[in-house]
Amino acid sequence: MARVAHQQARAGHVGNGAAGLGLRLNPEKARAIAGFDPVNWAVATREDLHEWIEHLDALGIPHSPEIEAGIGWLLVFTDPDGLEIHMDTDEEHGVDHGDRPGYGRRVGMAG
Repeated sequence: MARVAHQQARAGHVGNGAAGLGLRLNPEKARAIAGFDPVNWAVATREDLHEWIEHLDALGIPHSPEIEAGIGWLLVFTDPDGLEIHMDTDEEHGVDHGDRPGYGRRVGMAG
C-alpha cells in the first residue's frame, strides 16, 4: 500500500468550535468514494434552494432539478471528485411520501 508523504490540508470550526471541518487533498481516496454522499447540507427555505440553483447555474455546475423529497425539497450535484452533494430544505412541503419506496420519514432527534 502506497504511503502519502505529504497531504495538503485545511481545517476550520463552525459555531464557536461546536463543529469542525477538515479538508484534505487525497485524490486516490476521493476516487474510491465517487458517487457516495458522505455529507448533506441544509438550507432553511425553498427560496434559499432556488438561490443555490441560480448560483450553480451561473457557475455552469450541472445539478438535478428541484426534487420533492420525503420531507422538504432537495437539490443534488457533484463536487469535482465525483462526490454527491445533497442540499435539503428545512422547510417542509407538507406532503407525506412515507409510504412510497425510496422515501423516508422524519424521526425524532435526541436533545
